[in-house]
Order: sequence, then C-alpha cells, then structure tokens
Amino acid sequence: KIEVEKVEFDPDSEEIRLSGPNREESEHVKMGAYHTLSLGLNMNFTVEKLCWDQVFLDRLEEASNPERGAEVAAVVMAPGLAHVCLVTSHMTLCKQKIDMSIPKKRAGSSNHSKATSRFYEAVYRAILQYVDFEKIKCVLIASPGFVKDDFYKYLVTESVRRDDRPFIENKSKFVLCKSSSGHKHALEEVFFRLCNHVEAYRDQIH
Repeated sequence: KIEVEKVEFDPDSEEIRLSGPNREESEHVKMGAYHTLSLGLNMNFTVEKLCWDQVFLDRLEEASNPERGAEVAAVVMAPGLAHVCLVTSHMTLCKQKIDMSIPKKRAGSSNHSKATSRFYEAVYRAILQYVDFEKIKCVLIASPGFVKDDFYKYLVTESVRRDDRPFIENKSKFVLCKSSSGHKHALEEVFFRLCNHVEAYRDQIH
C-alpha cells in the first residue's frame, strides 16, 4: 500500500507505474520507504481517496465502460495493417488489430489483389462488429497514400451489394484523412491536423 506521488505509463509494456512512500508495513518494504508498483492489464487493485471529486468518478465509470462514452470511431490503416478504434474524450480504445501479409504486385499474378480484398474484408467486418452507429457520430478512416480511398470504395460497393444498412444509412459519417502509417499512434497526428483545420476555419469566420 503506497501513497501515490508519481504516475507513469509505459506504452511498450502497457503498464502503469505508481511511485510513492509505503504506508503499510510489510516484510518486503519498510514503512515510509519509497516504492514503485506496476499495474498491468487484468490486475486487481484498490484505490483509496479521502474525498472523490465527481469528475474523477465519471472518469472511472468511463474507464470501466469505455465504449459508453465513445462518439468517434477511427480506422488507421496501411497495406496489410489496420487498427479499428473507439475514441472517447480521455482515451483511444483499440478494438481490433488486423495484420495480414500482402504480396507485391506481379505481372500475371492475382495474389496481390486477392490478399488486398481479404484485408479489406477483415476491416469491413471489424467496423460492422464494433461500431455502433446509433452512438457514433463520425468514423475516421486514415492512411498514407490511397489505401483509405480504395478501402472506402470497397466498403461502399460491398455494403450496397450485401444491403448492409448500418453502412448505407450512415455513409455521411465517414471522413477520410491522411496519416503517416497504419499504427495506432498515427491517430495523434490525425487529430492534431483536424484540430488545426478547425481552428483555421474559426479564424476565417472571425
């Protein structure tokens, strides 16, 4: 049991490190000694505070049910790699990572085309599974080059062919954006660029 003075997040190990003086005597750590605890996924722990602010209680509720507060979905992708995410005001939750090998284009071979179709199909199904269009107001599709454009054409064509109403009825919610890669962290630059566009638009109005 420690009194938390410092909090660090390690994205590589996906752990939170809590540091501070020990407030409960144990055979391993002396009372008052500075100690660090690491918390990973699916680890049980107890947080104690003398007074809980409603803002923090709301954040805990959102962290326990992160999808409840999501109004934006984001798909960041590159050839063979995609992350399907839900975005709240406090976090980006990756619902599915899709990683497939796509061979290079070769004359007389259809392997590249077939692999690309399988990849697009996996992303298509992931969006259909994890995006609740009754709650989600916007779906960002970001990629370098024309991957986003080609995938969106695939999505529109297939949704009409299969009569997938969630896609057909919410086509206006999709926004195509540029990203540097298909990795999740590339979403940061996408949001940064979108915020700059919004600020520039506001300046023009004023």
